[in-house]
Amino acid sequence: ATWDQISNSYSKMNESIDHYQTPLNACSLESLQKTIETNEGSVWPIINSCYNLEKDGSRTGQMDLFLVKVPLKEDDSMKFAKPFASFSFPSGILDGKFFPKNTNSQTWWYATAHSTGDIKLHTLTLNDDSKDPVFTCQTSLSSQISDKTGVPVLCLSINWDTTRGFDNARMVSSYSNGKIAIHDVTLSENGNPEIIERDCWLGHTLFKDNPTEVWSCSFAAEGQIVVSGGDDAVVKFWDTRALSRPVQIMRECFQAGVT
Repeated sequence: ATWDQISNSYSKMNESIDHYQTPLNACSLESLQKTIETNEGSVWPIINSCYNLEKDGSRTGQMDLFLVKVPLKEDDSMKFAKPFASFSFPSGILDGKFFPKNTNSQTWWYATAHSTGDIKLHTLTLNDDSKDPVFTCQTSLSSQISDKTGVPVLCLSINWDTTRGFDNARMVSSYSNGKIAIHDVTLSENGNPEIIERDCWLGHTLFKDNPTEVWSCSFAAEGQIVVSGGDDAVVKFWDTRALSRPVQIMRECFQAGVT
């Protein structure tokens, strides 16, 4: 490639196809890793989650679902258009993740982490007959993470175990009071999903064992390891079979909080 071709390609990379002005502070932008077929054609689901810090110190949130139409022609461009669905919450939304595998051919899960410490599970479903999408809040887990100081505990990060299917799904979450938790997601007798906390432990501390924010968490090694990053500038690796202490700690690589 010539320098002009490289320069032209780089310029196009810096040009946005479209943009959307978020109503609040954008905190999470997630997409389904595949298109879905609706009555309007092929669309790409994208969810933007926001929060706002109110004057009284509380947080409110909003979640917008976009169904971005897949261009039919090479010259067509992708556009956000208007949100297909919008939801307001009395808590800020700090993270959101699609379950990597659809629960069936017509349904997908989407989990959100909230400033109240709660985790909510939503479903994106296609109507069997009309192929019209329906987006609803299916269930929620009220925070079982306590804080004796009375300071609200924020759920900062969530991630799914990508090695599992919907019949034995689980997720990991991290919190502002240094804790990490693993949750099972199971289907109840009526077919609705339930979030059940299975393990919870103190993962990160700062300044003589004072709990500090755990900004990020995820599964690794085929779901056998949980990786967490905190405001203590440390990454820790936890064996899910024995969570009393980390199996490995990375301290020297970071000079600030790990997000």
